[in-house]
Amino acid sequence: MIDDAPDELKPLLRRLGYDPRWLTLGILDEALLRTQVAALDAPDADPHAEHHRFAALKAFLARGAVDPVQVRGLVDLALVDPDPAFGDAMLHDLIALPDLDDALFAEVTAAGAERGLERFGRRAGFVRRLARGPLDDLLFAECMATGDRGVQEALLERADLQPQHLERLAADGASQRIRNLADAVRRRRQRRDQGDGS
Repeated sequence: MIDDAPDELKPLLRRLGYDPRWLTLGILDEALLRTQVAALDAPDADPHAEHHRFAALKAFLARGAVDPVQVRGLVDLALVDPDPAFGDAMLHDLIALPDLDDALFAEVTAAGAERGLERFGRRAGFVRRLARGPLDDLLFAECMATGDRGVQEALLERADLQPQHLERLAADGASQRIRNLADAVRRRRQRRDQGDGS
């Protein structure tokens, strides 16, 4: 794939472990590539090429909404990255993108599942469901059944948690932290409600 890059950029891409699709997808531009190579040559340089690729990914994702073609391209790049741990980190960040439509989210989580990230994909799926609509008893029960701290932390952020939900989280939360937070929210609401009633 390095053959798809302009000749003068091929050695730079190789040094940092970039596939040329980083350029063609618009994830990386020539200026950033050259800056990273220059940084690699500095006396106190970070010699780990994957750290530079990670910085490029974070900068790209920080720009905002990502095109579905770019997301699919990033999934492909994650699956072939020379550092499998970095490839997994890429998939993790892509799964967590809030603006993916349901079909694209399913594609990204399926790719993550192939790399052992099914638990994170399930968590992200529940967090997406919690962000999209009202919390009913069925969704609450499904979230509790996961036994996942991340899902239960997302539950605690909901303003529409009912008293019985807080009681259940305080008693059966996935960790001591979740149980303590739920109990604190429950007590704070009780004090607030008692203050409103007087």
